[in-house]
Amino acid sequence: MIKNLVKSFRAITYNTKLFKSPGEFLALPYDIIDKKLQNEFYKRSKYNVVRLILGKEYKNDDENNNKYTRARKYLEQWLEKGILVQDEKPAIYVYQQNYVHPFTGEHKMIRGFIARVLLQEYEKRVILPHEDVLSKPLQDRFNLTVATNTQFEPIYGLYHDRKNVIDNILDEVVNRNEPLIDYKEAENLIHKLWKIEDQKYIEIIEKEFYNKLIYIADGHHRYQTMLKYRDYYRKKKGFPNYVFHPVDFIMMFLVNVDHQGITILPTHRLLYNLKEMKLKSLLKYVQKYFQVEIYSFNRSNEKEVRERWLSDLRKFHNDVHTFGVYIKNLNHYFLLKLTNVDAYIKFNGVKNSEDWKKLDVNIIHTLLIDHILHIHKKDISNQIYIDYTKDHNKAIEGVKRGKYQVALIINPTKVREVIKIANNGEKMPQKSTYFYPKILSGMTIYKMN
Repeated sequence: MIKNLVKSFRAITYNTKLFKSPGEFLALPYDIIDKKLQNEFYKRSKYNVVRLILGKEYKNDDENNNKYTRARKYLEQWLEKGILVQDEKPAIYVYQQNYVHPFTGEHKMIRGFIARVLLQEYEKRVILPHEDVLSKPLQDRFNLTVATNTQFEPIYGLYHDRKNVIDNILDEVVNRNEPLIDYKEAENLIHKLWKIEDQKYIEIIEKEFYNKLIYIADGHHRYQTMLKYRDYYRKKKGFPNYVFHPVDFIMMFLVNVDHQGITILPTHRLLYNLKEMKLKSLLKYVQKYFQVEIYSFNRSNEKEVRERWLSDLRKFHNDVHTFGVYIKNLNHYFLLKLTNVDAYIKFNGVKNSEDWKKLDVNIIHTLLIDHILHIHKKDISNQIYIDYTKDHNKAIEGVKRGKYQVALIINPTKVREVIKIANNGEKMPQKSTYFYPKILSGMTIYKMN
């Protein structure tokens, strides 16, 4: 019996009256902020949320003064100053993103809501993951949570609502009210936030989730962090297990899985440091498993041929496992179509389901990277021969410049594939999904007091 518990909460939000633009205090999620972006967010405002989610580290940091303790001090100071304010009444927060797909140019909109969700072990099969976690970011998020007792960023979850009961409520709230936050991050990307305080709507949403599965789309490390922190906090404070406490919940952005605005970007593979013999074997043996189409080009028509090649790659996405390959020093783009799916499934000797084996990332890794090029899993984990990018043009230019030898261009994982793998209790390989756009940090904060 599914027993998911979704609840409203008193979010902490920025006092928007003190800022010229929400861009001063909002930031990207911690796990996609590099040093350059970190510096940029630091410069935007001394109150930017980056100081809370990913503070700078200094040489003289110690146990009592570090990025985690500084995050706690900032949080306390900003609450005292009124930079951050906590809502007086529990609410649910509607979050909407209007954007243009970065590669297809399609105009899209995604809308969901932010609430708190009862943490439950994966074994209970009511909140389902599709990805494994790494230990280093898990410890980092745990340290931050211990220091602050606060969740600064919601994770991203999916659910089924075929009757659109919840979406209809969100539509009504959006159509009747002005947003609390309306931020144009870029020319083709706008973020908006509304608040639902009407108890009637809140109760409908909460009741709808009692018998719903929730699929984690993005934020597996933070979910695992909160499971660990919940157990740590309860042991430290001695709370009985049958009494709900704020640490038993995780802040989550929830979206109807049937929403047309959901976008998953592909993550292309880039190969380097391969011996010439391996490159030759790629060309020699690939035809054993794939139908190969060649798109030859010269300097004058390269752009036109590239667009046709990429268009054909996307065109066969729904019914054929299709891949693009570009190899250094060749004036050809290759389109590979898997010829015999059944033979491949038998060849792939792992015990996972057919759904798992049919993932494009598994096909490309099993046949091309492992079997033909003999790049082992350990080397892949250490990124000795392989790199990744979400931009196909950057992948191709990287090969042209000689930084890489081969670009493997793949289609994005489908949402229905994510759901299938999660329902099967399986995990996708790393770099299988990249949900776009990312949820901005600083929209809502959940202090577990």
